[in-house]
Amino acid sequence: MVIKTELQLKLIDFRKSLDLNQTDFADSLGISQGAIANMEGGKRDVSKPVLLKIKEVYNVDLLSFGEE
Repeated sequence: MVIKTELQLKLIDFRKSLDLNQTDFADSLGISQGAIANMEGGKRDVSKPVLLKIKEVYNVDLLSFGEE
């Protein structure tokens, strides 16, 4: 059983709130679909560069993703 971190859940919820699949979300951030799948699945940490790209592309506050 995989327990997702709060940051992973927020990433998934944010992507779904945009009504984007992993491929389209990854494309908008300039990363691979596999990277998004690994982050959402807990095989890879959600990195600060990815969070900064989300902030840049979607104009969101990083505090909503638990980052300061």
